[in-house]
Amino acid sequence: DWVKGVVQLEIDQILGAEKKDGSKSYADFKADQAGKLEIKNAYIDAKVKAVKGLGIKGGIFGYKFKGIVSADIPGGLIYYKNKKVGVGVNLFVFKTGEGDKKRTEDDVTMFGFDVTYKNKMFKIKAGLIAAQAGKAASIHDGDAGVKNLADAMGIYPGLNFDLSMGKLFAGLKFAYASAKDEFSATKVEYSGMFFDLEVGYKINKMIKVSAFFTMVSGDDESKTKENGSYHDASIGGIDDAGIGRLLIWEEAGNGGDSTVADITGTSYEDNQGYMAFGISAEAKVLGFSALLNIGYIMAAAEDKSATPAKETAAGIEIDLQLAYEIAPSAKIFMDFAMLAASDAFKTKGVYSAGTDSIESPMAFMLGMKIKL
Repeated sequence: DWVKGVVQLEIDQILGAEKKDGSKSYADFKADQAGKLEIKNAYIDAKVKAVKGLGIKGGIFGYKFKGIVSADIPGGLIYYKNKKVGVGVNLFVFKTGEGDKKRTEDDVTMFGFDVTYKNKMFKIKAGLIAAQAGKAASIHDGDAGVKNLADAMGIYPGLNFDLSMGKLFAGLKFAYASAKDEFSATKVEYSGMFFDLEVGYKINKMIKVSAFFTMVSGDDESKTKENGSYHDASIGGIDDAGIGRLLIWEEAGNGGDSTVADITGTSYEDNQGYMAFGISAEAKVLGFSALLNIGYIMAAAEDKSATPAKETAAGIEIDLQLAYEIAPSAKIFMDFAMLAASDAFKTKGVYSAGTDSIESPMAFMLGMKIKL
């Protein structure tokens, strides 16, 4: 019990998924496809016998701080847990970008700490994370080559807070990003913010309802030496930050190919950020679960120098997720989502893909999840 080794494999197959550019993300029928079977986790977890609650973990494993990072990545972590007091501390270093194994110039390293306190009423997690990119890498794009934030260090303080008080519950997630692109001639200053608030009520043991508001800051493109996009300043993009709940817009569904970028060819990642606010309703009974989300979305920023001003209303998204647990480790699910696209997707909108007006996208997925 003092030392354990874990190896987890993952198979992701989305049959019939084809993006707007014609690319596919599934294995063709009767064809041997490499790279579809992945190593999700492979690590060793060792407890320090001399100090109760102290341990060391190393390898490829999951780390999550909502709003900053949520991924399975290689690294090392020293942890301390005291369940009686409700305190937990993590010190860690991860490699979020690895290029040529013989070089360090194309690597990105993430390091920092977080502290958690939990009692019967609330849970609070605070942390400070930093990421350093080499001259041939980028904090945002990893080892994909020199893009934004090459040869730079980013600083990411964050706070996750969850409250449960009788039938009332609430959640607050906040993160801030700050970095300077030392590689570019203009020395662009990056700074952005993520904020998510949910407040809800438990009608009974089976049904709960809530209202939510999410904001990911965007960039005013008229300011050439400043970039206010949280996505652009983030570690690997907000897709890997555990942000949001909407299936199409925020990639929150069971399949990554149901994102607005894959369906329409454009996305909130084009610097403008977004704001989403709406309502949720969830019900669970006898192994069945249903989740309904309705959210209104609009851009958080625009190019103020544009004439005429660009439209910022993205539209309304309606999501329905149904699931049935057929066994303790297996469930079948159905996801349906529709984004009623508004003026921001037209030719004069902030999310325009050019000369085309984007039609309202829909996503449907039926499948099974099994955990062995």
